[in-house]
Amino acid sequence: MFSLFGSCRIHNVGNNNYINMDVTFTHNTKEVIQLLQFLQGEKEMPEPYNRVCFRTPIDKQWTHGITLTEGRKDCFNTTKVFIIEICSRKKYIHNGYYLHHLAVDEQFKNTQLTPEYIKQEYTIVKQSDEEIEEDIEEIRRIIFPRNVVIVSHYDAKLHGEYIPDRHNLIQLVKDICSRKHIPFINPTDVLCSYPQDTVVQADLGHYTPLGQTTMKNYIYNFATDVYNTNR
Repeated sequence: MFSLFGSCRIHNVGNNNYINMDVTFTHNTKEVIQLLQFLQGEKEMPEPYNRVCFRTPIDKQWTHGITLTEGRKDCFNTTKVFIIEICSRKKYIHNGYYLHHLAVDEQFKNTQLTPEYIKQEYTIVKQSDEEIEEDIEEIRRIIFPRNVVIVSHYDAKLHGEYIPDRHNLIQLVKDICSRKHIPFINPTDVLCSYPQDTVVQADLGHYTPLGQTTMKNYIYNFATDVYNTNR
């Protein structure tokens, strides 16, 4: 069984336990660590952080938040491969908790139930290269001895040029995984035989149906091979 920690780009990979749909989509390493700690029962998420740190209650406009149930614990405990997408450096922080961006980013129009003091006081901080590397080590430590597969963002071009922040993050994660012998998937390599506009939507943030299907199948087969090789 797989657990998917990432965005909508990887949300429907086969053989997954849907903990991502049940609780949240993650984007940066700090969100991943926070979610892993929550699922292990090592980090409490009091009100309102059990709402504003997790995508599902934001998206569904729940007035209640996510709690740690036996079913959610089982999702963590029975996972064979954790498939983790790292696609952002941005941390949305309040009181030491890592918020889901939908809770505070007004452009997405999902902030109605976010307390006003959080919207006024949260900060955005970009992670350093060193922090991301340390976090990847921490993620692997938490998951050990089970398997992890890391997936990057698609390295899209805008007007013929790479998007600098995205390109640099992809290269960083690729380098870290290579040095630390962590299985790594670069969607740009997987989709390289297709023109960008056939696999990535015009917003450069989402896959087209072709891109989604191709990536879903590739990640499933890749993660299955990782599990079969290491079990």
